[in-house]
Amino acid sequence: MDLTPFTQSDTFDVVIHDPKTGKPSDIIITVYGSDTKEYRAAQAKVFKGKSTEEDGNLLLAAVTKDWVNVDYEDKKNIKCSPATVLKIYKAVPSVRKQVDLAVHNSVNFMQGKGLKH
Repeated sequence: MDLTPFTQSDTFDVVIHDPKTGKPSDIIITVYGSDTKEYRAAQAKVFKGKSTEEDGNLLLAAVTKDWVNVDYEDKKNIKCSPATVLKIYKAVPSVRKQVDLAVHNSVNFMQGKGLKH
């Protein structure tokens, strides 16, 4: 079996879905996967002892590379920065959960995803 299709890219674009309707929004958050050096570096920096929810938020913020179309509190197209990402993930748990699930699903990062068996 050729394993080439299972090689992974470092990033994945998470399309955020409306938590009320389940429909995709125009928000796209680009994240590093849990198998990347960026993730491992962030994990080592954040987790110095017992893991807390705040540590999880800090980790997700650290592995968020970029985003588009994020509006919040009457501000349009908010710039992606670690502080802003952390604020959004704390204030909007449904977005944080979607990002968390995407980051920890290795299939999202496989270059050959969607192949038929």
